[in-house]
Amino acid sequence: MRLTAIALGVLLFGAGVASAQTVSDGALLVAAPTPSINRVAASPLFSGALRGALLNSARPAPAPAPQEIEGVFPSDFWQASFGFTYMRFYELPGTVVSTNGFNASMAYFLKPWFAAEGVVDAGVGKQLGESVRSVFTGGGVRLSASQNDALRLWIHGDAGEAHFSPKTSFGGENAFGYEAGAGVDISPRHHKLAYRLGIDMLGTSFFGTYQVSPKVSAGIVYKF
Repeated sequence: MRLTAIALGVLLFGAGVASAQTVSDGALLVAAPTPSINRVAASPLFSGALRGALLNSARPAPAPAPQEIEGVFPSDFWQASFGFTYMRFYELPGTVVSTNGFNASMAYFLKPWFAAEGVVDAGVGKQLGESVRSVFTGGGVRLSASQNDALRLWIHGDAGEAHFSPKTSFGGENAFGYEAGAGVDISPRHHKLAYRLGIDMLGTSFFGTYQVSPKVSAGIVYKF
């Protein structure tokens, strides 16, 4: 009986000591400062290979490289062109005037294949020994499709005002005009520059009648 009491007392005392040690160890874990990775790695107990692995694992992972997003629009939104124009102006039945001059345009691409544009064509010629002048200014749209890096096909249409002078007895110098045509831009080497070839039909309403006059043009395009 006495031995049983002594054994029970020893067990109770051991349990109390273990409980106190657990509480003490927990308090130490909370209170004791955690050694830095660098200090632990510098300890002579760590080998060189283990020290390097520990430091590498502690370093933050490198941020992923930013991904480039392809633009919806082309890199060059604007196109400016300038060139030479030859036109056969069918003034009246049986009366044709040839003019030589220039053409210029400015286009802004709202989409890679669709642009709003403004154009101006001007030319001079001879009729019955007298100098004549023709001008067309208008605005409209341009549609284009790229076959490859060096070749781009396009069509366009514009409406505006046409001017023909000098004034004749048949009517005024100004009339409604429209222009429609197609062509190609060729850029064999320079990304910013291209050579443009085009053919158009210019419709006008001078002198109470209608004229449909063909014209061809050649020039350069600058993209920016």
